[in-house]
Amino acid sequence: MTKRLAWVAGLALLAGWASAQEVCHWLNVSQRYYRVVGTDGSQIDSILLASGAFVVSNAALGGEIVAEAALDMARSNWISQEHLRVNALGTFQMVEATDPACIPRTGQVWTYHEGDDGDLHPGHPWPPRFTVSDANTNVVVDNLTGLMWSRFATPIYGSWDNCLDLMPVLDGMYGYNGWRMPTVREMESLIDLGAYNPALPALHPFVNLTGLYWTSTGNINNTNQAWAIGLVDGGIHSRARTNDLPYCWPVRSHAVGKAPVPKTGMKTSLKAGDDGDLQPGQPWPIPRFTIPSDTNLVFDNLVGRMWTRAAGIGTAIHWGDAVQQCNDFDLGGHADWRLPTRREGWSLIDYGRPSFLPEGHPFTGAPPGPIYWTSSSYQGVDPEDWGWGISGGAVGPAPKATAGGAVWPVRGAW
Repeated sequence: MTKRLAWVAGLALLAGWASAQEVCHWLNVSQRYYRVVGTDGSQIDSILLASGAFVVSNAALGGEIVAEAALDMARSNWISQEHLRVNALGTFQMVEATDPACIPRTGQVWTYHEGDDGDLHPGHPWPPRFTVSDANTNVVVDNLTGLMWSRFATPIYGSWDNCLDLMPVLDGMYGYNGWRMPTVREMESLIDLGAYNPALPALHPFVNLTGLYWTSTGNINNTNQAWAIGLVDGGIHSRARTNDLPYCWPVRSHAVGKAPVPKTGMKTSLKAGDDGDLQPGQPWPIPRFTIPSDTNLVFDNLVGRMWTRAAGIGTAIHWGDAVQQCNDFDLGGHADWRLPTRREGWSLIDYGRPSFLPEGHPFTGAPPGPIYWTSSSYQGVDPEDWGWGISGGAVGPAPKATAGGAVWPVRGAW
């Protein structure tokens, strides 16, 4: 493998935000999710707008529609006006229930194999990343996610439970309320996989950084542990809740970002104030996945990616072989398959499920390897020799030549 900078794509990574959409939307013309609100105040959430799902006089977002029936995707059956508790051919107000959560780029610009993360840069471009207000230099707003962070990155450390206990004490800190521990997805949203020690975007404004940070997401498979993220390289690890070495970096919901962070899926609370208790983040659509006419394919309605329905097409000992297998793959009349980036592969993880895949998912087969290869290279040792692998909720480096990982192709780059 030869390390090279993908110059054209690299420049686009720096300048692409200017032409990016103001708010992150992927567009699948036949499938959009809405909330239908009746004139009497009744409503059904997570309605799929598709051919035949509505008879409409005006389908403009925020406009009025006349509906004869609606398809309730939570129960997969047709709902009549009687069930909607409004008169037949009543007038409804249509508002979008959730914006799909786009997957941001990882930050990698060096490429080690044609079709890898550093070559293609799939994902939503970053805007100018952080804003520090002249009026309050103690807080930082991430313009990608809309989250507000303490500029001082080590205000609290200790056990997981102790950090959660201290969160209410922070009310009023720097003039803001609502501080909390970040979920594993919120903490990971800061990571730049093109950087190392710290794995943060260039010119970030944070101070007093340290190595390991707690997230508010407990481990559903071992409730004595919780998930932590290493800021040196961006790895995701499960650690004993009694471990008092990690720090806690407070965050708060602040604004609608270009790419809002989705929920983790965790619904079991291990302690007040944790992820399972508060469940912050962008809601998931119902249904999460759609099987198109070709039943060998699955479309993820949360992030706008298409996957093979089989949970992997085999294994590859060498990382480069995994990338090439996906480059050469053809299924469903599509020849633009590729190996997913770390963020794309990780987007499938449901931290509230012991199997780490969302409830009711349509994927078939067992993982064909101990880890899933991603197209992202690990910057911490020698990126020509190490890549990122995903195993359940954990994400860590693996030797490219010998690790042997499962290969699960993806397509789409919205």
